[in-house]
Amino acid sequence: MVVVDDVWEMASPLPADPKQRLDLMRRFALLMFIVGGLTCLSGYFITAETDSARATQAVVAAVFITYGLIILTIRTRRWMIVIGVVVGILNVGALIAGSNPMGMAPMGYVWPVAYTAYFFPRRTVVAMCALSTVSLAVGLALNQHQEIKLSLFVGSTASVYVVAGMMASMNRREDALRGELEVNAGTDPLTGLLNRRGFAPLLATMIAPPSVARTEPLSFVMFDLDWFKQFNDERGHLVGDGALCRVAEILRRQAGRRDAIARVGGEEFAVAMPGATAANATAYAGRVATSLQRDGDPGWNLTISAGIAILRPGDDARSLAARADEALYAAKGAGRNRAAWFDDRLEVGGEFADALG
Repeated sequence: MVVVDDVWEMASPLPADPKQRLDLMRRFALLMFIVGGLTCLSGYFITAETDSARATQAVVAAVFITYGLIILTIRTRRWMIVIGVVVGILNVGALIAGSNPMGMAPMGYVWPVAYTAYFFPRRTVVAMCALSTVSLAVGLALNQHQEIKLSLFVGSTASVYVVAGMMASMNRREDALRGELEVNAGTDPLTGLLNRRGFAPLLATMIAPPSVARTEPLSFVMFDLDWFKQFNDERGHLVGDGALCRVAEILRRQAGRRDAIARVGGEEFAVAMPGATAANATAYAGRVATSLQRDGDPGWNLTISAGIAILRPGDDARSLAARADEALYAAKGAGRNRAAWFDDRLEVGGEFADALG
């Protein structure tokens, strides 16, 4: 049976579309390299006090801007962005080694590490933090003008690590909240089943034309509680809600592992059953009806009707559901508490109690 967590994996996959995510990564990388290059270029005119420092500022600025132009003009791949982050970290190390005065150069590590923490998994973040630490240590060791190297190393490393941890934590929380919102938006709050919004894309995925001929059937079952409005009026909505939850629990318990279940209306439920024939789906409807009569609270006397349609070549979700709905109306028109099904033609069965003894 498909439960909410399974649906999140199958129908809502990443927090953002991979192409959109890559485009966002590209835009932020471009911003980081161009702004970084312009910042280094400003240091050439403002802060550098020696020819060697000015040369370092110019070379580092050129590397940043060049890589930014590469990202701007070439179709960017994920691996290119990873290499760009590594280049950025090493470039900051070169800036530290040749700067005079040092200024804010060590804070240049914050940008690539924070970027990595937001877009990449934890192991990549750890690797970039380690590379930043080594780059900073080597840069400080090669710098002949900075005197308080140990203090600068400790302070800069701590700042970079704190920012990386905060960004990674915020990203995980954002992913979790986005996933929770997606799941809640596709879930019926009363029964915990899927609602129409959550069920529709899953059904569409199940019936989408495969690349090869379909090798298994698929059944679609519509259930409707008989005389439920009268039941609600007589017993109250709290009892009615309890009955709906009981039906949802029975539908889950009797379903197969791959079946998808939804509450699609007040007292209407839908079940998509991959691999199920008309006979399988009819047997399932019978088990649900029997369990409802046996497991319902004394005095409920609730019955249920079912309409079943089998997927045909050329079907989409609308046509499949329309046939199941037509079958459901046929079952209710024949007296309720029974199933009707479309296989080659519409057939209506006897009452569930009579059929199952």
